[in-house]
Amino acid sequence: MRRAGLSSGVVALLFAAGVSAQDPMEVFNGVYLYSPSPGDRAHIKASIEQATANLGLMQRSIARGRLEDSTTPIARFQVHFASGEVLLRLDQHEYRLLLNGHPIRAKGLGGASVKASGHVTAGRLHQTLQGSRGTRYVTFSFGNDGTATMKTQIESSYFRHPVSYTLHYHKAN
Repeated sequence: MRRAGLSSGVVALLFAAGVSAQDPMEVFNGVYLYSPSPGDRAHIKASIEQATANLGLMQRSIARGRLEDSTTPIARFQVHFASGEVLLRLDQHEYRLLLNGHPIRAKGLGGASVKASGHVTAGRLHQTLQGSRGTRYVTFSFGNDGTATMKTQIESSYFRHPVSYTLHYHKAN
């Protein structure tokens, strides 16, 4: 019993002194720039073709256009982890996500209303954007060398296969 009281007192003193437990993901805070690889766009286009192959001509045309617009590589993203949440800026889109997985209302990359959520597992940030036509899962992996990988998967009941692609980034100086 006495040990619990001592622990509480130490924690209270640390907070009073302005010391807080740092989120281990804070070391990855910063701005990341797209590092294009040859074939990125071709890989994305092939994934779109595979996902929409089972659709009728009219649906396929509409789906391809929307997917091509929403899969343009993000030129830069900013991430800031703090106090159980993350601020994530993807070009002009901004998401302040609680890292407990609870969704918030936000605008998706295409401008439609989505439920956005986030959580961290094994040093990776997972973002989910759930809309009326499907769900986009994005996993951000960060390297200690200032690199980042953005793996995206888009699922919809309209698609036989998900649209899936990976892009690489480096930390801006």
